[in-house]
Amino acid sequence: MAQTPAIDSLRQLAEKERNVENKVFLLYDIVNLQSELDTALAYATLREARELTGGNRYLRAFDPFFEGQIIWTADSARTKSLYQRSITLLGPYDTYRALQTTARAWHNYGIFLQIDGKQDEYTEILLNKVIPLARKIEDMSSVASAYNAIGTVYSNKEDYQAALTYFSQGIQAAEPVQPSVKRSMILADAYISSAGCLIYLDKSPNEVYHYLDLGKQHLGQVGDPAYHADYYLNLGKYYRMKNNHSAAVEQFNQGLAYAAKSPTTTISVIKLNYEKANSLLQLGKYKESRTVLNTLLAQSSDDFSRVNRANTLKLRAEVEARLGDFVSAYHSLKSWQVLSDSIRTVQEKAKIAEITARYGNAEQENKILKLENANRRKLFIIALAVVAALLTGGIFIVTLRNRKKQVRQQLQLMASEREVEVKSALIYGEEQERKRLARELHDGLGGTFAGIKLNLENAIKRQDISGINGTVGLLDDAIREFRHTTHRLVPEHLKHNGLENNLRDFCHSLQASGVNFHFYFKGLHGLNIEEKELVIFRVLQELITNAVKHAKASNILINCIQEDRLLLLTIEDDGVGFDPAIKKEGIGLYNIRSRIKMLNGSIQIDSTEGKGTVVNIEIML
Repeated sequence: MAQTPAIDSLRQLAEKERNVENKVFLLYDIVNLQSELDTALAYATLREARELTGGNRYLRAFDPFFEGQIIWTADSARTKSLYQRSITLLGPYDTYRALQTTARAWHNYGIFLQIDGKQDEYTEILLNKVIPLARKIEDMSSVASAYNAIGTVYSNKEDYQAALTYFSQGIQAAEPVQPSVKRSMILADAYISSAGCLIYLDKSPNEVYHYLDLGKQHLGQVGDPAYHADYYLNLGKYYRMKNNHSAAVEQFNQGLAYAAKSPTTTISVIKLNYEKANSLLQLGKYKESRTVLNTLLAQSSDDFSRVNRANTLKLRAEVEARLGDFVSAYHSLKSWQVLSDSIRTVQEKAKIAEITARYGNAEQENKILKLENANRRKLFIIALAVVAALLTGGIFIVTLRNRKKQVRQQLQLMASEREVEVKSALIYGEEQERKRLARELHDGLGGTFAGIKLNLENAIKRQDISGINGTVGLLDDAIREFRHTTHRLVPEHLKHNGLENNLRDFCHSLQASGVNFHFYFKGLHGLNIEEKELVIFRVLQELITNAVKHAKASNILINCIQEDRLLLLTIEDDGVGFDPAIKKEGIGLYNIRSRIKMLNGSIQIDSTEGKGTVVNIEIML
């Protein structure tokens, strides 16, 4: 196995190491690798480490975590307890190793909560425990892994837009990391998962393929078959978006070949087979599709979730109906009814009614053939039942159309109200800007020019050359103030210098306040939409000004990254921060949100009292 050379290398280092602490940590690293291969060997190495740690509380604090790694799949309850104990024991220590292991323990503990269906608690642990700890030690790989995990949670909830946001943050955190297998795994996962979300959001095939291609660039260094299986799963869906179902089946088969190489890809096998059966259905290969679905349904309930089983039963019913086997289709749909926890749509009820009617007619015809002298009254009753079913279906359809019409009207009204709200906020914001500018001109330049006029008049009366020279100094100050004020108006400067240069100039004008600014710009040369660029500059200007005036920050980090049509903006400061649950939003922040909404973007503010503030903005251009 690929990990065996790594274990041998660590063992050689451990045997040569004379420092007890270093040797114990080398043994812990060996335990971590052996836990995935041979639990007996892993326990033997852990006992070896225990003998060396003796009464050293610091070294012993790591022990529960690595024992949890060994028994991960064997005893979930004890494993969770070991992770919690490790978190408690490591709490007093602030070393890199202690914080890194604490973050891993929280992450692994959260995975068990996810398995138990506690998705929200898992997400809270990632956001409030894992990511802050990993950022503290600048372990950006762990930060990126946590963001990917959150993206997966939202993807499982079918909130694909939110999932994309977190996958983007995972990519942003992992990109600057030094190349390694772990970095490749993180980026491959983020890009491939993003492609899957874009498919569900019905984005363009070209956009989906772009993300798949980025993911493929990292797959070469990833040995885990699960990543390859997921890649071919989404590549198959991409071909189905292009109505190339034959190519889709080929990709699903490729994914199944990779999934067969690992026992941990059960879910991937289920998804690949389901999608393959769906594409076979589209190709008219109904018997092949039913064979695949029957194989899926034969799996144990432990491997096959209720939702997956229900979806498979529903698809099989459609395949059986296409084959003309209405009796089997009827029973498949009835089984799907029992499993499905969601409310059936009108269309689904119509399908059940149609198949039931066909089954009833077929059964009645068989009786007629056998008895030859069927009772006409029974046929009349059956005909009435069919007519009643059709009438009922018609009523449902009419009702559904009326409801859809009402919903559309309500959505249009809500959209109009939101548009008015946004425009009102923007108008208010511009009015506030005008008032602020008027105050600056009156209080600053107005007073300065009045002083210059008075000094000149007195100097001329006295014919005082030195007085005129002093007045020139005041005039220089006025010119500088004028330039500073006009610079804040921006539009003309922005048109010629671009967003990046104007942001740097604006921040430079604020450096007298003692704040250090740090910049990272990427891809902004492609930002050529002047009206959007101005709104984006106003938003960043407001956020930077707030960080300087109110947050009392010493350092402000400004990230502006454009990738294709996605613009990512981050303003992070080390100021006083605030508690979002307590502090009420002011009109300034309300205006910022309104402007971002106008650009079809999203904004996320993460702040804690005494720990600064991070503002993340995403805008699709």
